[in-house]
Amino acid sequence: MRPTLPFLSLAALALLGLLSFSACKLLPEAKPDPTRYYTLSLPAAIEASVPANAKALRLGLRQVELSPYLKKGLLVVRTSDTEVRYDDYERWAEPLDIAILRMLQTCLQADPRIGKVSVAPLSAEDERDFDIIVRVRRADGLRQASGSSVRFVAIVELHTTGAGGELLGQKAFTAPEITWDGRDFNALSQALSRSVQLLAGEIASMLPATGAKTAAAATP
Repeated sequence: MRPTLPFLSLAALALLGLLSFSACKLLPEAKPDPTRYYTLSLPAAIEASVPANAKALRLGLRQVELSPYLKKGLLVVRTSDTEVRYDDYERWAEPLDIAILRMLQTCLQADPRIGKVSVAPLSAEDERDFDIIVRVRRADGLRQASGSSVRFVAIVELHTTGAGGELLGQKAFTAPEITWDGRDFNALSQALSRSVQLLAGEIASMLPATGAKTAAAATP
């Protein structure tokens, strides 16, 4: 006697269910993503600050330029002056140049001598007394057998405003070395945050007490 159609349908369904169950058992279980993301951060008092004097100096942060090795979106660790290492699981939550630009804007606007800080892209409507360009040469951890630390080095340029802005001054900034355990990337991001905060203070110290035209005239 040949099996009826309903019997064949039930058998096919049972076989399909068995195959599906077996396939589920063979597939590897999904693992949580180990990637961690970090941001630069400032003390709450600075984050919440507002310009104290609207009539004070107006600045334009024209550009934060990173050395090419810092543009991968990963936190960088050096093992020597010539060797760098990247960990795909330790990443910046936003482009590092944008993060530094944002932090500098916040820190500079907290200075009572500065009334407004505009950031790139700058427009003709952004009235400014001076423009700033920052070139970041190093922003990484240094892991060595003798001890680990955090290094941050940048070049700051002070310009007059406009497309053909004249260079008024240039200064190299090296943040004080901060001890690091060589493993804690959250501590690394915090140390770099502190370095950017100190960089903002260095930029503020470069600003002339006079207006842009007077400063330009006094430049040899």
